[in-house]
Amino acid sequence: MSQAYPVVFALGCLAGLCWLALRRGFQTEASAAAFMAALLALALGLAGARLGFAALHWPYYSQHLQEILWVWQGGLSWAGGAVGAVAAVGAFAWIRGLSFASLADAVALPALAVALAAWAGCFLDGCVYGFRTPAGLLFPQAPDLFGVVAPRWPTAALGVIAAGLLLSVMVALDSRPMPTGLRAALALGGVALIAFALSFTRGDPVMLIGGLRIDTVGAAAVLLIAAIFARSSAGPVEVAG
Repeated sequence: MSQAYPVVFALGCLAGLCWLALRRGFQTEASAAAFMAALLALALGLAGARLGFAALHWPYYSQHLQEILWVWQGGLSWAGGAVGAVAAVGAFAWIRGLSFASLADAVALPALAVALAAWAGCFLDGCVYGFRTPAGLLFPQAPDLFGVVAPRWPTAALGVIAAGLLLSVMVALDSRPMPTGLRAALALGGVALIAFALSFTRGDPVMLIGGLRIDTVGAAAVLLIAAIFARSSAGPVEVAG
């Protein structure tokens, strides 16, 4: 493994925060609050992602508790990260008496930059790979967890492409007026939809629930939350920024 994931993921986090700072600045209380909410979302999102991964592999981590803190070694649950980030924004909004929907909209694009970086890191490190397929032009040779090289679905590559397209679309829509909260719902739902669709092509081993991969179940749950949030986005129409 090349250990590219920690570097690429860190760069994605930095890019998202830099975009937020340059786009909104710190001149107003709302823009400063958005940046602080993004920092808290990043911290609790990372914690949630790591704890979620550790919970799914508890038989190992229960005997190696200190390794839960070794984030740089990889092992993150994107669904756990999403829950942690949403909880962070919600808590910050409640403490400061601000609109949760408005804050969620503000951090939506930075969150998509992090999602794109996560897929890119997985692609470079091979930590996500597709199941075996017959040899073909669209199914490159790739190793699995045990080093077995075979034609596989290009799951991580498709994740990078899909996340990149989602980010591009949301950037293009950034100046368009939308109901408050809809921007965040679309971003969260888009990330969940990509994870849900690609989970059916994944070959890396994972816990099963009722015959389904747990990442499939987690993505479906987050997608449902995003749909409910989108349906409830009935606030005033706003232009981001």
